[in-house]
Amino acid sequence: LFPSSSSSSASNSRELLHAKKRTPLRGVIDMFGTAGGLMEHRSALLASHGFVVLSLAFFDYEDLPRGMSGITLDYFDRAIQWLSSRPEVDKHSGIGVIGVSYGGELSLMMGCIRPDLVRAVVAISPPHVNTNSDLTYKGRSFAAAQFNMSEAVGEKCEDGPAGSDVYQLSFLPTWTQAIKYPQPTDVVAAQIPVERIRGGLLLLSGSNDLNWPAREFCQLILDRLHKVKSGDVSERLPSPYDGAPTSPANTSSARASFPAPSARHPSCLPSARHRCYLGAGHLIEPPFSPFCGASWHKIAHSVLLWGGNTRDHSRAQVHSSCFSSASPTLLLLLLHSSCFSYTPLASPTLLL
Repeated sequence: LFPSSSSSSASNSRELLHAKKRTPLRGVIDMFGTAGGLMEHRSALLASHGFVVLSLAFFDYEDLPRGMSGITLDYFDRAIQWLSSRPEVDKHSGIGVIGVSYGGELSLMMGCIRPDLVRAVVAISPPHVNTNSDLTYKGRSFAAAQFNMSEAVGEKCEDGPAGSDVYQLSFLPTWTQAIKYPQPTDVVAAQIPVERIRGGLLLLSGSNDLNWPAREFCQLILDRLHKVKSGDVSERLPSPYDGAPTSPANTSSARASFPAPSARHPSCLPSARHRCYLGAGHLIEPPFSPFCGASWHKIAHSVLLWGGNTRDHSRAQVHSSCFSSASPTLLLLLLHSSCFSYTPLASPTLLL
């Protein structure tokens, strides 16, 4: 493995890792969540198995925005184009995108804005909605699910620093209430139009996620695809995912670029699967990573509860990244995204 030293990759916010092979390889963009910074351990693992991996930071690193308010989808669009243009990357197979938590949310959005280049999306513990009210794309803003951190459920840490008020927080009750039917107007408007994704879509979640109800979020994503397939989801134009100005003159061009979901043939929808792991929590990391049930979160300024137990969560981390053809999970999806058939499930696949 080696980081790219090409002058074309001069940005300090990314690192390109790949095996030393002459044949063009499948490209992957790898992201984490609201921890910020540049994390390369999963990228290195993927690169060692034959991928060209762009480890992408998007805030709180070098010259990037310090917080979430400066994030734009234009940045991720450029990253997709940059990786796709690399000589190490196979131009014919498209690229894959992987993200966990907020990175999973961004992965879904990247598949929506560039379905021509992104052919596989792996979203780990993602929401089904946009949660960043400051997010923009080509100057247009997005509807966002309104969420108040003050509504989080927490208790004071007994083993916190002396004289300090450190709390363990969980957003699970608040989000669980927000997705109950009928869903609030802002939640409905903020749904990510996952029907725009082409190729493979793999959703991973843990049944004991204490950060937010990822299992239910993933099921809502599949439910949306099922509704689109049956023609029950109406088109809302213009959409920020089109990247077109919100003027009447551009409505027709947006409609031409993205036809109404109900008019699409089912074969145009992403091939989707949801795998939910019993006993696993929120942070499903690469195999043999240490189990992390709670950690300090610099945005929330508190300890966040991630959930899971050591045994089940560790087994989920190994299984979700295995290479067995009998169990098509993360890596196999990226290698052969066509192996997934669209199967709307009444409940997620539960794996021990």
